[in-house]
Order: sequence, then C-alpha cells, then structure tokens
Amino acid sequence: GDIKYLGMVPQDSALEKAVRSQKIVSIVNPGAKSSKAFLEIAGELLQEKITYRWGISQLFSSFINR
Repeated sequence: GDIKYLGMVPQDSALEKAVRSQKIVSIVNPGAKSSKAFLEIAGELLQEKITYRWGISQLFSSFINR
C-alpha cells in the first residue's frame, strides 16, 4: 500500500511540558505550534480543513461520528 505524508509535529516547549506532565498539548496549550500541527494532521486524516477555532471537542466528535 501507499503511505501518505500527513505532516510533522514541531518540538516546542509546550509539547515538552505536556509530555512531562502526561497531558494533551492541544488541551493545555491550544495555541502552541505543536497543537496546531496535530490539528492539521487530524484534518488530513479526516480529509477536511480544520482551523484552530474549530476546537478539540469538535475534532473528536468528527472522529466518533465517522
């Protein structure tokens, strides 16, 4: 099968802090570069554009409702 490149998550201080505290970076720091990258990758997986304003709860709802 083919492998599609979905993107990359930049390493930033918010991501490091979230990992150390075992928290989800998109929830504890939604404005972080890493959080935005995760949303972009999720949008690729869902095959739709996700904006920062769309929010993490709508993201999970979209996954569940598919």
